[in-house]
Amino acid sequence: MQRLDSLGALDNTLIYVASDMGNPSLHSTQNVPTLLCGGAGGKIRMGRRVRLGPDCNNGTPWCAAGEATFSGVSNNHLLISIAAAFGVTLDTFGTQVEMKHATGPLSEI
Repeated sequence: MQRLDSLGALDNTLIYVASDMGNPSLHSTQNVPTLLCGGAGGKIRMGRRVRLGPDCNNGTPWCAAGEATFSGVSNNHLLISIAAAFGVTLDTFGTQVEMKHATGPLSEI
């Protein structure tokens, strides 16, 4: 990132970093940490932390007490937003048990 910034390219770059697991010891794909870096040509506002609600179902052992609700936010929403930043229009990305979790952009970014 420092090299891209020194070349003046970081503001027009999007770097996406994520884990494939939210809790590897349980093989959980919920609550996966994700990092977006760069400016994406101004399409995604950077320099901030967006903390979304947990995506846990009731009774799951990998969520803290009191965090057992599904917020409706999935990685699918983020990927739709990234596609939009590059000029690709998508209504859905991938599949989910309930398609509303795979439809539409992530409004927080």
